[in-house]
Amino acid sequence: MAGRFIGGFPGPLYTAAKHGIVAMSHSINMQECVHGIRSCVFLPGEVATAILDKRPNPVSAEERARMVQPQDCADLILYIALLPKRLVMNEVDAEPDLEPRLCRGDRTAFSACCNHEPHDEHLDERARTNAVHA
Repeated sequence: MAGRFIGGFPGPLYTAAKHGIVAMSHSINMQECVHGIRSCVFLPGEVATAILDKRPNPVSAEERARMVQPQDCADLILYIALLPKRLVMNEVDAEPDLEPRLCRGDRTAFSACCNHEPHDEHLDERARTNAVHA
């Protein structure tokens, strides 16, 4: 995940900026929770958007299909927005399941969330149900 973890890519300025945004969001949650204000930092990995067309080396359709999709981001943001007021999700990383090292722990249990059918039309109802029952 570019800039979230210290490393060579994408460089110190981008990394410092991303860490600053994460720290600001956590500070908002600590200071403004008494006013009902919540903040969540959403850190998607590479997302298959039109900006990929501007790269010097084009991204293949096969590679794009393995990336995080715009609808994946929208579904997750909707879920976060519908969380009960008593909960805060400070930070969310979303990466494609491209390598086994990204899925830590029990691979069988992980398959339930990693290999689901994307763009589930029932997400809205599930999110509302989970918010009511949480």
